Amino acid sequence: MRDTNLVYTSNKTISAGTYSGILDDGGQRAHGVFVEFVLTGLVGGSPQTGSLLRARLEYSDSATFASGIEKGAEVDITSTFTRLAILSQSKRRYSRVQYSTFGSSPCFTGIYAHIVSGPQRDDVPGANTV
Repeated sequence: MRDTNLVYTSNKTISAGTYSGILDDGGQRAHGVFVEFVLTGLVGGSPQTGSLLRARLEYSDSATFASGIEKGAEVDITSTFTRLAILSQSKRRYSRVQYSTFGSSPCFTGIYAHIVSGPQRDDVPGANTV
């Protein structure tokens, strides 16, 4: 079971631009954390191959994101059973995911987004050090 304080999106269906929930992560400091995006359901649209879901991290010191929005890393999701992680780095207190859809009547089911780890990643030595 995952800590709900680390979850942006859980089993969501997305067919138009929208936002995830807002996390109060206190700013992830210089090293950051990894955010994983998972698509477990179906990709729909006409044609299905033209559908794209873009997930972009956003940060703010405002709990409602009323001002001072900082754009972060983004990832494109185009196929079923996709699992991707990106590094999230910001000194701002709050974070969320902005979802944008592209294509003809796109629909993505089973979207998950959550924090999976701290700054340590052993896949490329020294890649995530300051």
